[in-house]
Amino acid sequence: MQEAFQYASRAKSQLLQEAMQETDALRFAGLSDSLLQQEYDLRINITYNEKQKQALLDAKLSETDSTVVAINVKISDLKQKYENLKNHFTSEYPDYYRLKYSQNAVSATEVQKELLQPGQALLEYFVGDSSIFIFVLRPDTLVMQEVKKDFPLEDWVSSLRDNIYLNRTTGATAYAEAAYNLYQKLIAPVKSLLPKQLIIIPDGILGYVPFEALLTAKPERAIRFNTHAYLLKEHQISYCYSATLLREMQQKKKVQEPTGTLLAVAPFYSGDTTLLANLFAYDETTRKDLAPLQNSGEEVYRISKLWKGEVLTGADATETKFTELAGNYRILHLATHGRADERVGDYSFLAFSEIKDSVENELLYVRDLYNLQLNADLVVLSACETGLGKLSRGEGIISLARAFAYAGAKSIVTTLWSVDDAKTKDVMVDFYRNLKKGMTKDAALRQAKLNYLKGHTNPGDAHPYYWAGFAPIGDMRALH
Repeated sequence: MQEAFQYASRAKSQLLQEAMQETDALRFAGLSDSLLQQEYDLRINITYNEKQKQALLDAKLSETDSTVVAINVKISDLKQKYENLKNHFTSEYPDYYRLKYSQNAVSATEVQKELLQPGQALLEYFVGDSSIFIFVLRPDTLVMQEVKKDFPLEDWVSSLRDNIYLNRTTGATAYAEAAYNLYQKLIAPVKSLLPKQLIIIPDGILGYVPFEALLTAKPERAIRFNTHAYLLKEHQISYCYSATLLREMQQKKKVQEPTGTLLAVAPFYSGDTTLLANLFAYDETTRKDLAPLQNSGEEVYRISKLWKGEVLTGADATETKFTELAGNYRILHLATHGRADERVGDYSFLAFSEIKDSVENELLYVRDLYNLQLNADLVVLSACETGLGKLSRGEGIISLARAFAYAGAKSIVTTLWSVDDAKTKDVMVDFYRNLKKGMTKDAALRQAKLNYLKGHTNPGDAHPYYWAGFAPIGDMRALH
Protein backbone atom coordinates (compact mmCIF):
# COMPACT_ATOMS: atom_id res chain seq x y z
CA MET A 1 0.00 0.00 0.00
CA GLN A 2 2.89 2.37 0.76
CA GLU A 3 4.31 1.66 -2.71
CA ALA A 4 0.92 2.27 -4.37
CA PHE A 5 0.58 5.65 -2.64
CA GLN A 6 4.10 6.68 -3.63
CA TYR A 7 3.49 5.70 -7.26
CA ALA A 8 0.29 7.76 -7.41
CA SER A 9 1.98 10.74 -5.75
CA ARG A 10 5.01 10.62 -8.05
CA ALA A 11 2.88 10.38 -11.19
CA LYS A 12 0.88 13.45 -10.20
CA SER A 13 3.65 15.66 -8.90
CA GLN A 14 6.31 15.42 -11.58
CA LEU A 15 5.41 18.37 -13.82
CA LEU A 16 4.85 20.89 -11.06
CA GLN A 17 7.68 19.64 -8.90
CA GLU A 18 10.18 20.04 -11.73
CA ALA A 19 9.18 23.64 -12.25
CA MET A 20 9.17 24.48 -8.54
CA GLN A 21 12.55 22.83 -8.10
CA GLU A 22 13.89 24.87 -10.99
CA THR A 23 12.73 28.07 -9.27
CA ASP A 24 14.45 27.09 -6.03
CA ALA A 25 17.59 26.03 -7.87
CA LEU A 26 17.85 29.32 -9.72
CA ARG A 27 17.45 31.25 -6.48
CA PHE A 28 19.75 29.37 -4.18
CA ALA A 29 22.52 27.62 -6.14
CA GLY A 30 24.39 30.54 -7.72
CA LEU A 31 24.99 29.46 -11.34
CA SER A 32 26.46 31.91 -13.83
CA ASP A 33 24.05 33.72 -16.14
CA SER A 34 25.64 32.15 -19.21
CA LEU A 35 25.05 28.59 -17.99
CA LEU A 36 21.49 29.38 -16.96
CA GLN A 37 20.85 30.91 -20.37
CA GLN A 38 22.36 27.86 -22.07
CA GLU A 39 20.09 25.52 -20.14
CA TYR A 40 17.05 27.72 -20.79
CA ASP A 41 17.74 27.90 -24.52
CA LEU A 42 18.10 24.13 -24.78
CA ARG A 43 14.81 23.51 -23.01
CA ILE A 44 13.00 26.09 -25.14
CA ASN A 45 14.43 24.66 -28.36
CA ILE A 46 13.50 21.10 -27.39
CA THR A 47 9.93 22.18 -26.61
CA TYR A 48 9.65 24.22 -29.81
CA ASN A 49 10.85 21.39 -32.04
CA GLU A 50 8.63 18.84 -30.32
CA LYS A 51 5.64 21.09 -30.99
CA GLN A 52 6.71 21.47 -34.60
CA LYS A 53 6.92 17.71 -34.93
CA GLN A 54 3.48 17.24 -33.41
CA ALA A 55 2.03 19.81 -35.82
CA LEU A 56 3.43 17.81 -38.75
CA LEU A 57 2.00 14.58 -37.35
CA ASP A 58 -1.37 16.28 -36.85
CA ALA A 59 -1.16 17.27 -40.51
CA LYS A 60 -1.03 13.53 -41.32
CA LEU A 61 2.67 13.30 -42.12
CA SER A 62 4.20 9.97 -41.14
CA GLU A 63 7.14 9.34 -38.83
CA THR A 64 9.18 8.34 -41.90
CA ASP A 65 8.55 11.57 -43.77
CA SER A 66 11.84 13.35 -44.42
CA THR A 67 10.71 16.54 -42.65
CA VAL A 68 9.68 14.62 -39.54
CA VAL A 69 12.89 12.59 -39.59
CA ALA A 70 14.94 15.80 -39.78
CA ILE A 71 13.14 17.25 -36.76
CA ASN A 72 13.63 13.99 -34.85
CA VAL A 73 17.36 14.19 -35.51
CA LYS A 74 17.41 17.79 -34.28
CA ILE A 75 15.44 16.90 -31.13
CA SER A 76 17.79 14.00 -30.41
CA ASP A 77 20.82 16.27 -30.78
CA LEU A 78 19.32 18.92 -28.48
CA LYS A 79 18.42 16.33 -25.85
CA GLN A 80 21.94 14.94 -25.92
CA LYS A 81 23.35 18.43 -25.39
CA TYR A 82 20.92 18.90 -22.52
CA GLU A 83 22.00 15.64 -20.89
CA ASN A 84 25.65 16.65 -21.29
CA LEU A 85 24.91 19.95 -19.56
CA LYS A 86 23.11 18.16 -16.72
CA ASN A 87 26.12 15.89 -16.29
CA HIS A 88 28.28 19.00 -16.07
CA PHE A 89 25.99 20.33 -13.33
CA THR A 90 26.29 17.02 -11.47
CA SER A 91 30.06 17.34 -11.17
CA GLU A 92 30.55 21.12 -11.02
CA TYR A 93 27.31 22.38 -9.41
CA PRO A 94 25.93 19.54 -7.25
CA ASP A 95 23.66 21.84 -5.21
CA TYR A 96 21.92 23.08 -8.33
CA TYR A 97 21.51 19.57 -9.68
CA ARG A 98 20.11 18.30 -6.38
CA LEU A 99 17.63 21.17 -6.07
CA LYS A 100 16.40 21.00 -9.63
CA TYR A 101 16.48 17.36 -10.68
CA SER A 102 15.80 15.34 -7.53
CA GLN A 103 12.59 13.42 -8.12
CA ASN A 104 12.04 11.82 -4.73
CA ALA A 105 8.31 11.51 -4.16
CA VAL A 106 7.17 11.88 -0.58
CA SER A 107 6.38 8.57 1.12
CA ALA A 108 3.25 7.81 3.09
CA THR A 109 5.31 7.70 6.28
CA GLU A 110 6.73 11.17 5.54
CA VAL A 111 3.24 12.52 4.96
CA GLN A 112 2.12 11.15 8.29
CA LYS A 113 5.11 12.44 10.24
CA GLU A 114 5.85 15.76 8.48
CA LEU A 115 2.68 17.07 6.85
CA LEU A 116 -0.27 16.02 8.98
CA GLN A 117 -1.36 17.40 12.32
CA PRO A 118 -3.65 15.61 14.79
CA GLY A 119 -7.20 15.90 13.50
CA GLN A 120 -6.10 16.08 9.85
CA ALA A 121 -6.30 13.56 7.04
CA LEU A 122 -4.92 13.59 3.51
CA LEU A 123 -7.39 12.21 0.97
CA GLU A 124 -5.73 11.38 -2.35
CA TYR A 125 -7.52 10.06 -5.43
CA PHE A 126 -6.15 8.07 -8.35
CA VAL A 127 -8.60 7.64 -11.25
CA GLY A 128 -7.93 4.55 -13.33
CA ASP A 129 -9.80 3.09 -16.29
CA SER A 130 -11.95 0.70 -14.26
CA SER A 131 -11.50 1.85 -10.65
CA ILE A 132 -10.95 4.90 -8.47
CA PHE A 133 -8.43 4.37 -5.67
CA ILE A 134 -8.88 6.50 -2.56
CA PHE A 135 -5.92 6.81 -0.18
CA VAL A 136 -6.69 8.03 3.34
CA LEU A 137 -3.70 9.07 5.45
CA ARG A 138 -3.96 10.16 9.06
CA PRO A 139 -0.99 10.51 11.43
CA ASP A 140 -1.60 6.93 12.59
CA THR A 141 -3.47 5.37 9.64
CA LEU A 142 -3.04 4.47 5.97
CA VAL A 143 -6.00 2.93 4.13
CA MET A 144 -6.58 2.38 0.41
CA GLN A 145 -10.18 1.98 -0.75
CA GLU A 146 -11.04 0.82 -4.26
CA VAL A 147 -14.27 2.09 -5.82
CA LYS A 148 -15.33 0.37 -9.03
CA LYS A 149 -15.79 2.84 -11.84
CA ASP A 150 -19.10 1.32 -12.87
CA PHE A 151 -20.82 4.68 -13.04
CA PRO A 152 -20.57 7.67 -15.45
CA LEU A 153 -17.98 9.72 -13.51
CA GLU A 154 -17.33 12.23 -16.28
CA ASP A 155 -21.06 12.79 -16.83
CA TRP A 156 -21.68 13.33 -13.12
CA VAL A 157 -18.83 15.82 -12.80
CA SER A 158 -20.00 17.69 -15.91
CA SER A 159 -23.54 17.79 -14.56
CA LEU A 160 -22.32 19.08 -11.21
CA ARG A 161 -20.32 21.90 -12.75
CA ASP A 162 -22.80 22.80 -15.47
CA ASN A 163 -25.68 23.04 -13.02
CA ILE A 164 -23.69 25.09 -10.54
CA TYR A 165 -22.22 27.45 -13.10
CA LEU A 166 -24.08 27.45 -16.42
CA ASN A 167 -27.62 26.36 -15.49
CA ARG A 168 -27.88 27.62 -11.94
CA THR A 169 -31.38 29.07 -12.42
CA THR A 170 -32.85 25.88 -13.90
CA GLY A 171 -30.57 23.05 -12.82
CA ALA A 172 -31.29 22.69 -9.10
CA THR A 173 -32.56 19.11 -9.33
CA ALA A 174 -29.74 17.98 -11.63
CA TYR A 175 -27.14 19.62 -9.36
CA ALA A 176 -28.55 17.95 -6.24
CA GLU A 177 -28.57 14.55 -7.92
CA ALA A 178 -24.96 14.85 -9.16
CA ALA A 179 -23.73 16.29 -5.85
CA TYR A 180 -25.26 13.45 -3.85
CA ASN A 181 -24.15 10.73 -6.30
CA LEU A 182 -20.55 11.97 -6.25
CA TYR A 183 -20.58 12.10 -2.47
CA GLN A 184 -21.71 8.47 -2.36
CA LYS A 185 -18.78 7.38 -4.56
CA LEU A 186 -15.98 9.74 -3.47
CA ILE A 187 -16.55 10.36 0.24
CA ALA A 188 -19.03 7.87 1.69
CA PRO A 189 -16.78 4.78 1.19
CA VAL A 190 -14.19 6.29 3.57
CA LYS A 191 -16.45 8.51 5.69
CA SER A 192 -15.77 6.63 8.94
CA LEU A 193 -12.03 7.37 8.59
CA LEU A 194 -12.32 11.10 8.05
CA PRO A 195 -11.68 13.75 10.73
CA LYS A 196 -12.93 17.30 10.37
CA GLN A 197 -9.86 18.67 8.52
CA LEU A 198 -9.21 17.26 5.04
CA ILE A 199 -6.45 17.88 2.51
CA ILE A 200 -7.80 16.66 -0.83
CA ILE A 201 -5.56 15.73 -3.74
CA PRO A 202 -7.80 15.17 -6.76
CA ASP A 203 -6.89 13.38 -9.96
CA GLY A 204 -7.97 13.90 -13.55
CA ILE A 205 -11.50 15.19 -13.92
CA LEU A 206 -11.88 15.38 -10.14
CA GLY A 207 -9.86 18.61 -10.40
CA TYR A 208 -13.14 20.22 -11.49
CA VAL A 209 -15.05 19.16 -8.37
CA PRO A 210 -15.79 21.64 -5.56
CA PHE A 211 -15.92 18.97 -2.85
CA GLU A 212 -17.48 21.32 -0.31
CA ALA A 213 -20.58 21.53 -2.53
CA LEU A 214 -21.16 17.77 -2.50
CA LEU A 215 -24.30 16.76 -0.61
CA THR A 216 -24.28 14.28 2.25
CA ALA A 217 -28.05 13.79 1.96
CA LYS A 218 -30.68 14.28 -0.72
CA PRO A 219 -32.53 17.59 -0.22
CA GLU A 220 -36.31 17.59 0.17
CA ARG A 221 -36.54 20.61 -2.10
CA ALA A 222 -33.68 21.09 -4.55
CA ILE A 223 -34.24 24.85 -4.92
CA ARG A 224 -33.80 25.57 -1.19
CA PHE A 225 -30.04 25.95 -1.41
CA ASN A 226 -29.77 27.53 2.04
CA THR A 227 -30.87 24.30 3.76
CA HIS A 228 -28.80 21.71 1.83
CA ALA A 229 -26.52 19.24 3.65
CA TYR A 230 -23.26 20.45 2.11
CA LEU A 231 -20.01 18.65 2.86
CA LEU A 232 -18.80 22.14 3.81
CA LYS A 233 -20.84 21.86 7.00
CA GLU A 234 -18.98 18.73 8.11
CA HIS A 235 -15.41 19.26 6.93
CA GLN A 236 -12.71 21.91 6.59
CA ILE A 237 -11.21 21.31 3.15
CA SER A 238 -8.06 22.41 1.36
CA TYR A 239 -6.41 21.07 -1.78
CA CYS A 240 -3.02 20.42 -3.29
CA TYR A 241 -1.71 18.93 -6.54
CA SER A 242 0.16 16.08 -4.81
CA ALA A 243 1.51 15.17 -1.40
CA THR A 244 5.05 15.81 -2.66
CA LEU A 245 4.13 19.31 -3.76
CA LEU A 246 2.36 20.02 -0.50
CA ARG A 247 5.68 19.39 1.22
CA GLU A 248 7.44 21.65 -1.30
CA MET A 249 4.99 24.48 -0.62
CA GLN A 250 5.12 24.08 3.16
CA GLN A 251 8.93 24.05 3.22
CA LYS A 252 9.49 26.63 0.49
CA LYS A 253 12.33 29.05 1.19
CA LYS A 254 12.04 32.78 0.72
CA VAL A 255 14.64 34.80 -1.11
CA GLN A 256 14.07 37.57 1.41
CA GLU A 257 11.59 38.45 4.11
CA PRO A 258 8.92 40.71 2.60
CA THR A 259 8.79 44.25 3.92
CA GLY A 260 5.08 44.77 3.21
CA THR A 261 2.03 42.92 4.48
CA LEU A 262 -0.51 43.07 1.65
CA LEU A 263 -0.72 44.28 -1.93
CA ALA A 264 -4.29 44.36 -3.30
CA VAL A 265 -4.95 45.01 -6.98
CA ALA A 266 -8.22 45.98 -8.71
CA PRO A 267 -7.51 47.09 -12.28
CA PHE A 268 -11.17 47.04 -13.35
CA TYR A 269 -12.78 49.01 -10.57
CA SER A 270 -15.14 51.51 -12.21
CA GLY A 271 -17.54 52.45 -9.45
CA ASP A 272 -17.97 55.63 -7.48
CA THR A 273 -14.53 56.56 -6.22
CA THR A 274 -16.06 58.27 -3.18
CA LEU A 275 -16.72 54.72 -1.94
CA LEU A 276 -12.98 54.49 -1.41
CA ALA A 277 -12.95 57.66 0.65
CA ASN A 278 -11.13 59.48 -2.17
CA LEU A 279 -8.01 57.45 -1.50
CA PHE A 280 -7.58 56.20 -5.01
CA ALA A 281 -7.72 57.92 -8.39
CA TYR A 282 -9.30 55.98 -11.26
CA ASP A 283 -8.87 56.31 -14.99
CA GLU A 284 -11.38 54.21 -16.91
CA THR A 285 -9.05 52.28 -19.14
CA THR A 286 -10.31 48.78 -19.69
CA ARG A 287 -10.16 46.44 -22.64
CA LYS A 288 -13.40 46.28 -24.61
CA ASP A 289 -13.78 42.57 -23.92
CA LEU A 290 -13.01 42.84 -20.20
CA ALA A 291 -15.87 44.57 -18.42
CA PRO A 292 -15.51 46.69 -15.27
CA LEU A 293 -15.75 44.79 -11.98
CA GLN A 294 -17.97 47.15 -10.07
CA ASN A 295 -17.39 45.68 -6.61
CA SER A 296 -13.66 45.02 -6.79
CA GLY A 297 -12.73 48.49 -5.55
CA GLU A 298 -14.68 48.10 -2.31
CA GLU A 299 -13.27 44.60 -1.94
CA VAL A 300 -9.62 45.63 -2.06
CA TYR A 301 -10.21 48.79 -0.03
CA ARG A 302 -11.85 46.93 2.86
CA ILE A 303 -9.22 44.19 2.79
CA SER A 304 -6.40 46.74 2.80
CA LYS A 305 -7.94 48.47 5.82
CA LEU A 306 -8.00 45.18 7.72
CA TRP A 307 -4.36 44.37 6.91
CA LYS A 308 -2.92 47.89 6.49
CA GLY A 309 -1.94 47.09 2.94
CA GLU A 310 -1.26 48.93 -0.29
CA VAL A 311 -3.89 49.15 -3.03
CA LEU A 312 -3.54 49.59 -6.78
CA THR A 313 -6.73 50.40 -8.71
CA GLY A 314 -7.63 51.50 -12.20
CA ALA A 315 -4.83 53.10 -14.20
CA ASP A 316 -2.34 52.52 -11.38
CA ALA A 317 -2.86 48.77 -11.50
CA THR A 318 -0.50 47.96 -14.36
CA GLU A 319 1.31 44.70 -14.96
CA THR A 320 4.68 46.45 -14.65
CA LYS A 321 3.88 47.96 -11.27
CA PHE A 322 2.53 44.66 -9.95
CA THR A 323 5.57 42.65 -11.03
CA GLU A 324 7.90 45.29 -9.56
CA LEU A 325 6.16 45.27 -6.18
CA ALA A 326 4.88 41.70 -5.80
CA GLY A 327 8.05 40.24 -4.29
CA ASN A 328 7.87 42.68 -1.36
CA TYR A 329 4.58 41.45 0.14
CA ARG A 330 3.40 38.51 2.26
CA ILE A 331 -0.11 38.59 0.79
CA LEU A 332 -1.08 39.29 -2.82
CA HIS A 333 -4.75 39.84 -3.60
CA LEU A 334 -5.82 40.17 -7.24
CA ALA A 335 -9.43 41.22 -7.87
CA THR A 336 -9.34 41.19 -11.65
CA HIS A 337 -10.16 39.23 -14.78
CA GLY A 338 -8.42 35.98 -15.54
CA ARG A 339 -8.76 33.40 -18.27
CA ALA A 340 -7.48 29.87 -18.67
CA ASP A 341 -6.40 28.96 -22.20
CA GLU A 342 -7.74 25.49 -22.95
CA ARG A 343 -5.21 24.93 -25.72
CA VAL A 344 -1.90 26.13 -24.28
CA GLY A 345 -1.69 26.50 -20.51
CA ASP A 346 1.16 29.02 -20.71
CA TYR A 347 -1.21 31.51 -22.37
CA SER A 348 -3.68 31.65 -19.50
CA PHE A 349 -3.56 35.17 -18.09
CA LEU A 350 -4.53 37.75 -15.49
CA ALA A 351 -5.47 41.18 -16.82
CA PHE A 352 -4.15 44.52 -15.59
CA SER A 353 -5.00 48.08 -16.50
CA GLU A 354 -4.39 48.88 -20.14
CA ILE A 355 -1.85 51.58 -21.01
CA LYS A 356 -3.09 53.55 -23.99
CA ASP A 357 -0.74 53.93 -26.98
CA SER A 358 1.48 51.15 -25.62
CA VAL A 359 2.54 47.96 -27.35
CA GLU A 360 2.11 46.12 -24.03
CA ASN A 361 -1.27 44.39 -23.66
CA GLU A 362 -1.01 44.39 -19.83
CA LEU A 363 -1.88 40.71 -19.61
CA LEU A 364 0.22 38.72 -17.16
CA TYR A 365 0.57 35.27 -18.72
CA VAL A 366 1.45 32.05 -16.96
CA ARG A 367 4.80 32.04 -18.76
CA ASP A 368 5.51 35.50 -17.26
CA LEU A 369 4.73 34.30 -13.75
CA TYR A 370 7.49 31.70 -14.03
CA ASN A 371 10.00 34.55 -14.02
CA LEU A 372 8.74 36.23 -10.83
CA GLN A 373 10.38 35.71 -7.46
CA LEU A 374 7.62 35.88 -4.89
CA ASN A 375 7.96 35.71 -1.13
CA ALA A 376 4.23 35.42 -0.52
CA ASP A 377 2.65 33.27 2.15
CA LEU A 378 -0.69 33.71 0.37
CA VAL A 379 -1.87 34.65 -3.13
CA VAL A 380 -5.61 35.16 -3.61
CA LEU A 381 -6.97 35.09 -7.16
CA SER A 382 -10.32 36.74 -6.59
CA ALA A 383 -10.59 36.77 -10.35
CA CYS A 384 -13.21 36.22 -12.98
CA GLU A 385 -12.74 33.23 -15.29
CA THR A 386 -9.66 31.67 -13.73
CA GLY A 387 -11.52 28.36 -13.90
CA LEU A 388 -12.40 28.19 -17.59
CA GLY A 389 -10.77 25.76 -19.99
CA LYS A 390 -10.24 22.06 -20.43
CA LEU A 391 -8.57 20.00 -17.76
CA SER A 392 -5.19 18.55 -18.67
CA ARG A 393 -3.05 16.81 -16.08
CA GLY A 394 -0.80 19.47 -14.59
CA GLU A 395 -2.29 22.21 -16.81
CA GLY A 396 -5.82 23.30 -17.64
CA ILE A 397 -7.98 24.85 -14.98
CA ILE A 398 -5.22 25.13 -12.41
CA SER A 399 -2.53 26.67 -14.56
CA LEU A 400 -2.76 30.21 -13.14
CA ALA A 401 -2.64 29.00 -9.54
CA ARG A 402 0.06 26.52 -10.47
CA ALA A 403 2.21 29.28 -11.93
CA PHE A 404 2.03 31.26 -8.69
CA ALA A 405 3.25 28.14 -6.89
CA TYR A 406 6.19 28.05 -9.33
CA ALA A 407 6.94 31.66 -8.52
CA GLY A 408 7.21 31.02 -4.80
CA ALA A 409 3.72 31.28 -3.26
CA LYS A 410 3.25 28.98 -0.28
CA SER A 411 -0.52 28.95 -0.67
CA ILE A 412 -3.11 30.09 -3.19
CA VAL A 413 -6.84 30.67 -3.16
CA THR A 414 -8.13 30.26 -6.69
CA THR A 415 -11.49 29.97 -8.45
CA LEU A 416 -13.02 26.96 -10.16
CA TRP A 417 -15.35 28.99 -12.38
CA SER A 418 -16.20 32.56 -13.36
CA VAL A 419 -17.23 34.18 -10.10
CA ASP A 420 -19.78 36.89 -9.29
CA ASP A 421 -17.82 39.92 -8.12
CA ALA A 422 -20.58 41.27 -5.83
CA LYS A 423 -20.89 38.06 -3.84
CA THR A 424 -17.13 37.48 -4.10
CA LYS A 425 -16.58 40.75 -2.24
CA ASP A 426 -18.58 39.56 0.76
CA VAL A 427 -16.84 36.17 1.00
CA MET A 428 -13.37 37.64 0.50
CA VAL A 429 -13.67 40.41 3.08
CA ASP A 430 -14.95 37.93 5.65
CA PHE A 431 -12.10 35.56 4.77
CA TYR A 432 -9.51 38.24 5.54
CA ARG A 433 -11.32 39.19 8.73
CA ASN A 434 -11.05 35.57 9.86
CA LEU A 435 -7.36 35.45 8.93
CA LYS A 436 -6.83 38.52 11.09
CA LYS A 437 -8.28 36.58 14.02
CA GLY A 438 -5.50 34.02 13.64
CA MET A 439 -7.42 31.26 11.87
CA THR A 440 -5.67 28.92 9.49
CA LYS A 441 -6.33 29.76 5.84
CA ASP A 442 -8.66 26.84 5.17
CA ALA A 443 -10.57 27.47 8.41
CA ALA A 444 -10.88 31.19 7.58
CA LEU A 445 -12.28 30.48 4.11
CA ARG A 446 -14.65 27.78 5.37
CA GLN A 447 -16.00 30.10 8.05
CA ALA A 448 -16.49 32.86 5.48
CA LYS A 449 -18.53 30.47 3.34
CA LEU A 450 -20.59 29.30 6.33
CA ASN A 451 -21.20 32.93 7.32
CA TYR A 452 -22.28 33.66 3.76
CA LEU A 453 -24.82 30.82 3.85
CA LYS A 454 -26.08 31.91 7.25
CA GLY A 455 -26.45 35.52 6.13
CA HIS A 456 -28.27 34.75 2.88
CA THR A 457 -31.60 33.26 3.82
CA ASN A 458 -32.95 33.80 0.31
CA PRO A 459 -32.59 30.30 -1.21
CA GLY A 460 -31.31 31.59 -4.56
CA ASP A 461 -28.56 33.73 -2.99
CA ALA A 462 -27.25 30.64 -1.17
CA HIS A 463 -26.59 28.82 -4.44
CA PRO A 464 -23.12 27.12 -4.50
CA TYR A 465 -22.25 29.23 -7.54
CA TYR A 466 -21.68 32.18 -5.24
CA TRP A 467 -19.44 30.56 -2.62
CA ALA A 468 -18.19 27.08 -3.59
CA GLY A 469 -15.83 28.13 -6.39
CA PHE A 470 -13.04 29.30 -4.08
CA ALA A 471 -10.42 26.58 -3.58
CA PRO A 472 -7.57 26.95 -1.05
CA ILE A 473 -4.36 25.23 -2.20
CA GLY A 474 -1.08 24.45 -0.46
CA ASP A 475 0.22 25.45 2.99
CA MET A 476 -2.79 26.28 5.13
CA ARG A 477 -0.99 27.38 8.28
CA ALA A 478 -2.11 30.65 9.86
CA LEU A 479 -0.48 33.97 8.94
CA HIS A 480 1.47 34.99 12.04
